[in-house]
Amino acid sequence: MKRTHRLEKQIRFLAVGFHILFFLISFPVLAAQDAPPPADGGAVGPVPIGGAVSEPVRVRAPQPQYTNIARRACIQGVVVVEAIIDKEGNVTDVKLLKSLPLGLGDAAAKAIMGWKFKPATLHGNPVDVYYNLTVNFTLPNSHRPPQTH
Repeated sequence: MKRTHRLEKQIRFLAVGFHILFFLISFPVLAAQDAPPPADGGAVGPVPIGGAVSEPVRVRAPQPQYTNIARRACIQGVVVVEAIIDKEGNVTDVKLLKSLPLGLGDAAAKAIMGWKFKPATLHGNPVDVYYNLTVNFTLPNSHRPPQTH
């Protein structure tokens, strides 16, 4: 009986210790997600959008140009890129996630590099963010330029 009581106390002690350890490990990660950027303007890497991080707002988006060969081949579809929108609202580090053949992926990436955004913010301060962008290439009868989203 005495031995069982001592074992129960040890298990409770370990359980409490585990909970404290878990909290100490998790707290810096949770606090960093909602923390404002450093006041000294220190470099903070791009962050995902969500929580306290607002989405950037597109203010200028030059249309991508269909390549002649893609137009002749009647290629249509969607190009998806991941980019970084920096603190000034510029697009950097474009990476094709879903492309189209015959130069349309490159045409979309080139156009997106010229897009301008109102930057994303964290607690009112501009931050660099990862952002997925899509470009729809369609060939309607009127041959309008590609649509962007």
